[in-house]
Amino acid sequence: MVCIPCIVIPVLLWVYKRFLEPIIYPLISPFISRFWRSAVKEPPHKPCAVREYTHIY
Repeated sequence: MVCIPCIVIPVLLWVYKRFLEPIIYPLISPFISRFWRSAVKEPPHKPCAVREYTHIY
């Protein structure tokens, strides 16, 4: 027997992706992009030094 959340959660996700996301996403995307840009403005990380191995084991 399959548990109820194993059936209900995928069905709810399918309903959201199929029907609700096309309606909701255009409404919230301007707000998400505004917050996303402010979070991305962090300074870039320095690249790590690469070790060079001369021996083959």
